[in-house]
Amino acid sequence: MLAVTDLVLSKLSTANLAVFDLTNNAVSISLAEQMWKEGKPVSAICHGPAAITNVKDPNGKHIVSGRRVTSFSNEEEEQVQLTKAIPYLVETRLKEV
Repeated sequence: MLAVTDLVLSKLSTANLAVFDLTNNAVSISLAEQMWKEGKPVSAICHGPAAITNVKDPNGKHIVSGRRVTSFSNEEEEQVQLTKAIPYLVETRLKEV
């Protein structure tokens, strides 16, 4: 079994599946929280940041809170006409936490 200590970084690149599958996934959240706690990079692109919107530091603060982050934007969701097809807009959620 793979352990966090075996990893160098976490990079999430999951298309819009992260919005459906990883936002509240306990395994994904735990892995990212352990990586963060150990000072290892936690990164994501496209819709991947959806997977870290519920990731918190050891003090219970969202790891994206107060940071500049990027994601698939609300404007891009509108351009591909998927704003109604997903449960939330990643850009909006990141701003909320």
